[in-house]
Parts: sequence; structure tokens; C-alpha cells
Amino acid sequence: MQANARWSADLLALAQFRYNTTKLEFFYLDPDELPVVDSKTTYAGVNLEFQPAANLNVGLSYVTAPESNFNYFSPVGAIAGTRDGLQVYDARFTYTPNGAGAPGFFFGGEYAIQRNRNFDMDARAGWAEIGYSFPQARWSPTISYRYAHFTGDDPNTATYERWDPMLSGGTGEQWVQGANHFKVVQDSNVIAHRIQARFRPHPKFELVPQLWAFYADETNNIGGNPALSTLSGTEYGFEANVTGKWFVNRNVYVHGHVAYTWPGSATKAALGGNADGWLSTMLFVRYAF
Repeated sequence: MQANARWSADLLALAQFRYNTTKLEFFYLDPDELPVVDSKTTYAGVNLEFQPAANLNVGLSYVTAPESNFNYFSPVGAIAGTRDGLQVYDARFTYTPNGAGAPGFFFGGEYAIQRNRNFDMDARAGWAEIGYSFPQARWSPTISYRYAHFTGDDPNTATYERWDPMLSGGTGEQWVQGANHFKVVQDSNVIAHRIQARFRPHPKFELVPQLWAFYADETNNIGGNPALSTLSGTEYGFEANVTGKWFVNRNVYVHGHVAYTWPGSATKAALGGNADGWLSTMLFVRYAF
């Protein structure tokens, strides 16, 4: 759960309470949306993080949307409901049996449910990760596999099941699925497999390579990318990327990535059978006074 103040809000009210390893937060957020697409959405919620046992971190969150004009679309293109009344229940954990900095396995997982007070909605999302750390080896490598699932809307049911990504952000190391591919389908109606490594060739520099495979949960993709509204299969595509993080000093941080994505059979078919791969690069420099 990321509840720190950001420039992307018209208003953020945040109250935090901490006792030892337990943190409790209450928040109200009015996002800063472009006027032409302003959905008038606001969010309110509570977040709890604690350590019930050694090396085990647990988080629980509840988020609701008190008001919104954002529409959800049914498989026939009609409005199924709005985000107004959205309720999100989230639970997550990380577990490092041998403790931080020690060699061995580590685990993580998250599961969330979306309901709505005003219409029949039942969307699900979650991920599970297992990895191994070699802190005493050269470059202190870690390797992990993560499976993530964000439901799509089944046209054979009356319930609306497409996951609403809301304000999904961050990087592919977190909730976001891919560097390039996230821009195509975001975190909705997607199943993602990720293999990730971390290397520390220098105490101030980290490399994070990733391999991804993306599939659709449902061939009905109305409400997502208009070019991919109807799919003939489930294969979205594949991605390889590498991120570099350079902590130059206490004031300067440099972050960059290179990513290449190959379209899958379903994406190619939706785009007329001919779609090329694409490359992206990014460089970000932050200076803190």
C-alpha cells in the first residue's frame, strides 16, 4: 500500500499512527485528473501493516470510492455501473524465513476483491511470488518467479467481473505488470508470468532484468484498449526488460530501463494480423535538496 503524498493529487488527507512495527493509516484522496477526462472520483480508506511473527510482514487495506462518474462497460458495450460505491478489500504478505540479508528463500503474495454497493460486481486480483537470495555470492543475486492474475468480465454471467486498476502505478517490481505491456492493457483482464533477477555489481548500483509472458483472462476485453476490445485468443505477448538504479549520493538518484515487447497471436489478430515488436527506453534523474 502506497499512501505517501504525491504531486498527482488535488487533495490528499493522510493520518498515520505507528507503534513499534505496527502502522495504521487513514486517507482521503482526490486525484489530479486532466479536465477533459476528469471522472470526479474520490477515494477513502484505511491501511494496516504489522508483523505477527519474526520476518513476516502483513498488510490489510480497505478502499472505497464515495463518488465517481467513471463508467464500467458490459460485454455488449452498455454501461454496467459506475465506480461510485466501489469497495476494495486487500490482504498481502512478505515472508523471509531466514531474515533480511540472509541467504535462502523468500515469499510474497497479495489478494484483493472489488465489490460495489450499487450493482453486482465481483472482480478479483492477486499475485504470488517465490524466490531465492544469494547475498554472499558475487553481485548478491536473487532470482524469483511471480504469477499475477487480474480478472476480466465473463460475458456469460450477469455479474461484472473486470478488475478496475483505479490508480495503479509503480514499476514491474510491484503491482504493475511489465514496463511496455502495462501501457497496452494495464492491470485488468490479464494473467502475467514474471521471472526476475537482481544484481548488485556495486553497493550503489542495482540491475533488475525481467522476462514476462502475458495472457488474457477473458477474450471479452471491452472497457480496455479499444484496439483489443474483442480477442480471438488469450496470448497478449511477451516482454524482456532491464532496469538500472544508481544511488549516486544522498542527493542524486538515477533510474533507467530498456524494454522490448513481442506481440502475441491474439494481439496480432486484433490488429489485422501484422504487428511488430516495440522498444522503449527511459531515463529518470532525481535531485533532492
